[in-house]
Amino acid sequence: MDSVETIINFFLCFIRFVGVLMMTPLISSNNFPVKAKAFMAFLVSLSIFFTIPIDTFVPIVDDVTLVIISVKEFAVGVLIGLNVALVNEVLNFSGSIISTPMGLSIATAVDPASGEGSTTMGQFNSTLATFLFLVIDGHHYVFNAYQNSYFVIPLGEFSFEVTGIPILIHTFYKIFLIAVQISLPILAPLFMINFALGVLARTMPKLNIFMVGIPLQIVVGMVTYIIILPFMVNLIKALYGNSFKDMASFLGNFV
Repeated sequence: MDSVETIINFFLCFIRFVGVLMMTPLISSNNFPVKAKAFMAFLVSLSIFFTIPIDTFVPIVDDVTLVIISVKEFAVGVLIGLNVALVNEVLNFSGSIISTPMGLSIATAVDPASGEGSTTMGQFNSTLATFLFLVIDGHHYVFNAYQNSYFVIPLGEFSFEVTGIPILIHTFYKIFLIAVQISLPILAPLFMINFALGVLARTMPKLNIFMVGIPLQIVVGMVTYIIILPFMVNLIKALYGNSFKDMASFLGNFV
């Protein structure tokens, strides 16, 4: 293989890792320096490139083929990062669910990581997940998943067929399901508080229920959240662990 094809195949490895970085928690943040991202992508992809067998390199015949394979490699990288980033999305979504009955849904702010509006509880959950991602060395697992991805999906072998659509639908279904399950321990006492306030409003019409209800909802919600916080930490670690463990089987659906 000549030097031109070697450089082209390294470029394909670089493109795959760029897709990983765009979805990986913390590294994909807008606050993470762009130059640092580019330098990291170059070093990591270069080190992994030397571990790829030469017989799996893709022969490039024309520019159109290069563009198609580049898009495929970028899609593989996005899928690797997406499998991990979904944990943050689950926690952000669960925080948005509990913010409404707590009376904090109006308190939204710009999330510095994504640049989008998010509730305070959603931001707290995402920040907690990001810290735990670093504590468990999640970035090392992501780099390892990127290296092992070439044994599951070699260069240019990505195939997105109709069979892959149900896999993605089921993945996003699990986001909603797990987010609701995380929110239930907090939603249950809040619904009971709302029911009690409704009964109180009917029995004492002159009572300003909003002056009593909103602080009570916030206090009950925060106290409940503090109680379940240790269990939340273990749950986040388990979600990250499952995402790393199921990475190979998830990518295997797109070969």
